[in-house]
Amino acid sequence: MLEPDPSHVAQILANLFKHRIGTLLVEGGSYVHQLFIKENLWDEAWVIKTHNETKEGIQAPNIRGRLIEKISIGTDTIVGIANEQQN
Repeated sequence: MLEPDPSHVAQILANLFKHRIGTLLVEGGSYVHQLFIKENLWDEAWVIKTHNETKEGIQAPNIRGRLIEKISIGTDTIVGIANEQQN
């Protein structure tokens, strides 16, 4: 996996600020998520945990914070996590 580049996040946020956008939903892969996690530029994360095992691919980033909510749907669980170490 490529090492996250903080300059990418800075460019994204500068462009959003320029266009007066104050809320961003990041729905991407592990690389994109890791960019924001590494720079501590996230407020909440909603993680879907499933019992379906994937044998290939990139492992999801590990996110730690305060539990907001935990919702069970069938055999899956949706976990809301708040960032307790915001800048």
